[in-house]
Amino acid sequence: MLAPLVLKGAGEETLLWAKLNGRLYFALISPAGQARTYLTKLQALGEVQGGGSPKVVTGNTTLPLERVAETIN
Repeated sequence: MLAPLVLKGAGEETLLWAKLNGRLYFALISPAGQARTYLTKLQALGEVQGGGSPKVVTGNTTLPLERVAETIN
């Protein structure tokens, strides 16, 4: 619910995240419409579930935060 609100004010690619019970939950926000492209790159690395629009995707993974961040940069 928070990710679409952030999209309204985001001027650049944004990663929101939270860790819970050993999983990383994330939202990728892309005003340029590249969020699904980033999700596809993450899914190629391993256990990543998610989906969404070209501007906002949400998902979760067991990958470390650092790996997620470097993949979308």
